[in-house]
Amino acid sequence: MFFLATFQSVMTEIGYIIAALLLLMVLVIIHELGHYTAGRLLGFKINEFAVGFGPAIFKHVSKKTGIQYSFRPIPMGGYCAFDGEDEENENNPTAFNNQKPWKRILVLFAGVFNNFISAIIVIIIFFTCYGQFLPEVHSTVAGSAASMEGGLLAGDIIYEVNGKQVNFVVPDDFHNYLKGQGETVTFTVYRDNKLVDVKLTKTDYTDVDKDGKTITRHGFGYVSTLGQQKLTFGQAFCRAWGFIFYVVYQILASLVGLITGAIGIQNAGGPVTVIQTISSQIAGGFGSVLYILVILSANLAVMNLLPFPALDGSQILFTIIEWIRRKPLNRKVINTINTVGLIALFVLMIVLDIFHFL
Repeated sequence: MFFLATFQSVMTEIGYIIAALLLLMVLVIIHELGHYTAGRLLGFKINEFAVGFGPAIFKHVSKKTGIQYSFRPIPMGGYCAFDGEDEENENNPTAFNNQKPWKRILVLFAGVFNNFISAIIVIIIFFTCYGQFLPEVHSTVAGSAASMEGGLLAGDIIYEVNGKQVNFVVPDDFHNYLKGQGETVTFTVYRDNKLVDVKLTKTDYTDVDKDGKTITRHGFGYVSTLGQQKLTFGQAFCRAWGFIFYVVYQILASLVGLITGAIGIQNAGGPVTVIQTISSQIAGGFGSVLYILVILSANLAVMNLLPFPALDGSQILFTIIEWIRRKPLNRKVINTINTVGLIALFVLMIVLDIFHFL
């Protein structure tokens, strides 16, 4: 019986990992579809659009366009191969590197654009069907501003602060944000499914710390927890943009923290960590899948925009330099830089995974 239970748990975990790999592949395919769509619209010659990596299990060549569509067994993404992308071919006007710089920039940016738009669409669905994660008032401290008549009530979900959208990924984000809002704050809260404004001014009040000692604090005097509030489609659409830009800000802040050492390298992770995180979210149900899909889409967009060799950001940078110089860059040098960058990227991901698990 124990063996059967263990076997079932192992198979369930394997199923979650396979689902995580497929979800990650979907994100990359969405990205590559951006390149593909922009390329087709702007007249680029595309040699192949592939789902997955490795030897082709299935492939079909379109008689109309000459594009090969293939399905490959390793579910770690896919690619869109443009004609003449990695070589010089002056005799082929449809080759990638012979196209005008602005066209190449649009094609390169289209993958990132697709990730951003897909993140917006999914978070709108999530906010409408499941609700946005927002601070919820758990309790108020007697004698504080929040506990007075006209103050906050247990169950209030904080929707806006001083008329500004509330976003946070972890509760500390909101507490840190609130510190910079001044002594008097207008909270817009959901109460009985209606929006209510509550204006509070920080005061001194007595509280009990974790050791049971009575202390004096200065603030609003309430305890918040994680709540979730379903939004109308209009609210979800309007708040989705602010939420995605907030997530992008958090990603960039984390990158800066890793570079400066403010955030330990053990807090980052490579592909193994990402797959582990996705699989754990899949276990939480479809709502959790949607939420992690949004975060990962935003991550993929931001990472690809970084001016690191082999990423879209570096290719955009090279193209802008070429545009300014009005002279093609040495393709062999760029290919070498991209190859070295790709190897460095793989090594970095492995190192991040090692440090994370250690």
